[in-house]
Amino acid sequence: MKFRLNILISLVFIAFMNQLSYAQGEVNDEESKIFFQNYKTGAVTLTSNAFGGDFRFGKRIDGYKKEILELGIDFPKHTKESRVESYYIPTTTFIYGKRNFVTNLRASYGREKEIYSRRDKGGIAIKLNYQLGGNIALLKPVYYQIVVSYNQLTNTIEIEDLKFDGDLRQDIYGKSSFTKGIKETSLTPGGFIKLGACFDFSSRANSINVLETGIIFDAYLTKLNIMAIEENKQFLFSFYLTYRVGKIVSARKMNLSKERKAELYGEE
Repeated sequence: MKFRLNILISLVFIAFMNQLSYAQGEVNDEESKIFFQNYKTGAVTLTSNAFGGDFRFGKRIDGYKKEILELGIDFPKHTKESRVESYYIPTTTFIYGKRNFVTNLRASYGREKEIYSRRDKGGIAIKLNYQLGGNIALLKPVYYQIVVSYNQLTNTIEIEDLKFDGDLRQDIYGKSSFTKGIKETSLTPGGFIKLGACFDFSSRANSINVLETGIIFDAYLTKLNIMAIEENKQFLFSFYLTYRVGKIVSARKMNLSKERKAELYGEE
């Protein structure tokens, strides 16, 4: 799965670079007189070991640079996670040997720089960004419905909600309720570095539609105890692919005709 995702991200990047070679048409002087200031966006993200989303706010520094603040959430998985069917209920599946479900909360600050500007309505703008931030991993214990006894006379079983014991062979009936173990949630703080490239293909000047790809390096104070039967990691390196949408919240428009404003900004 991780290998296929890395190939997908690489193919998307190549496709956008190919599109860039012919997407830029005739330079539009009116477009170049628009100076964007701030923006806000929301995004969904798929990485090589997680999925999640974020909210980003960009504040203009100059015509090409912005400060960015980002709040995000994702749900990391172990690369060795696999689902198995229950012996007792074939239609029920669960992840064998999982100790904790992880929710990762992120907050970061960084800079964004536009290195290739969109010159016409059908073009693409390319921006590079970097971010430094902190994260908190919330580890909620995973409980299983474990068969603890079997009565041959009545052909009945007794089930208890227990955590996975990696040292003993356990007879798992199925998965317990997700809410089981919430009060036992623990915290593991950490930090991360994020490097990305954004391809802005917005069709309107006051909206944002971006495909972003890049890398994330996470470091935690201790190993993330996700699995009981596999080696857990303290340092995580991943590729990511993000689709981001949003709008300009402050923009200065200069010397535009009424017709051109209607075309770019949807104004009547």
